[in-house]
Amino acid sequence: MIITGHSNTTMTPADLKEYADFNNDFVTWVQGEIKAGKTVDQAAMEYKIPDKYKGYTVSTFFGGIKGNIETAYKELKK
Repeated sequence: MIITGHSNTTMTPADLKEYADFNNDFVTWVQGEIKAGKTVDQAAMEYKIPDKYKGYTVSTFFGGIKGNIETAYKELKK
């Protein structure tokens, strides 16, 4: 078991891999939005959690989905 450190939850190695896949898919999606010339606001309006990640939710930390997309835009443009 893996202790996440962010709550009282634990993960299995399979859970951790799925979470890493989710984050990699998010970054790939953001890269596509950047290539399409979309603004952060446009991307945030369009984002939908992929069906394969059923049960995942968008965190309100760091400005919610818009804040996470904005951070990704800034980091990917470096």
